[in-house]
Amino acid sequence: MAPPGDARWRRKLALQVTASALAAYAGYYVVKKVANSEKVRQITTATLGYTTAALAMGEMVSRLSTDINDFLAAGEDAPVPPSIRQACRLLNTPEMGACAARLTAGVAQGV
Repeated sequence: MAPPGDARWRRKLALQVTASALAAYAGYYVVKKVANSEKVRQITTATLGYTTAALAMGEMVSRLSTDINDFLAAGEDAPVPPSIRQACRLLNTPEMGACAARLTAGVAQGV
């Protein structure tokens, strides 16, 4: 590298600092524009909704699997846990049938 007093070195340094500042400003501008767009808000909201649903589904499956294991290990005279009864009731609702039909149609359409 050239000595700090060299004019070429100072010009090159000034150009690099200017280019860095311009790139930083352009990046900031783009991030601000993208963050304020309606499409990004919709995607963010949908992603949070799907994440929440997936977490709730995971908790439900965990509880059901624990209850089923306990029920199967308990013996023949053990009562059926309320969570298993509720899951069976939910599976017999028309909404679940419609959901299963949409899911099947989506999978068939994607294949």
